[in-house]
Amino acid sequence: FSMIQYDNWLFGVQVVYFMPAACIVAGLLVAYYERLTTPIAIAPCACLSAVATFSSANGIVAWLVLSPALLCARPDARAAWKRWLLPWCTGLALCAAVYAHGYQSPASHPSTFEALYHPFDASVYFVAYLGGPLAVGRFPLAVAVPVGACALLSYALACAYLFKFRDDRELLRRSAAWISLGAYSLGTGALVTAGRLGFGLGQALSTRYVAFSRSEEHTSE
Repeated sequence: FSMIQYDNWLFGVQVVYFMPAACIVAGLLVAYYERLTTPIAIAPCACLSAVATFSSANGIVAWLVLSPALLCARPDARAAWKRWLLPWCTGLALCAAVYAHGYQSPASHPSTFEALYHPFDASVYFVAYLGGPLAVGRFPLAVAVPVGACALLSYALACAYLFKFRDDRELLRRSAAWISLGAYSLGTGALVTAGRLGFGLGQALSTRYVAFSRSEEHTSE
């Protein structure tokens, strides 16, 4: 509900930017709801991922972050992963294929290969995107880059800590939802960087992206 994302509140079409996060949060609630059996929990998570995919381009990340959450939240899902992970990946592939069918990139959009041609600029853009929600003052880009780098480092350290104590199933279970939210922001940041780097580094601070990048900062906190 941050007011810094005023573009998203003022432009009606921007409601699509809230949908993937809403679907992921709802999917996490389903994944952790113990009264549901695993097959019943997987089905709505897949449906929510499909809704996210066709709401916004970054919605496809929902497929990638909800499946690990299901594995960590449900012991029986880990035991039976061979039975449901293949249909899950099939659903991801079908949604991606349908979404991309007939797509024509607008002539005004930069090449999606800019990040490959300018990897340093892509790195700066990515961390600036992460720090965008807290970029204030006369030189917001100079603030966003270190803030985003610190958030990314905090997230990486949290993941390293979990990996070190990966045998602690309860710790993984309690942490997986927050890691998934952070992964959603990072995955979205990678897509945004690939698609928008050509507009310049300053474009990473667009207030529209706060709906995406804020999740990673909450995870780091």
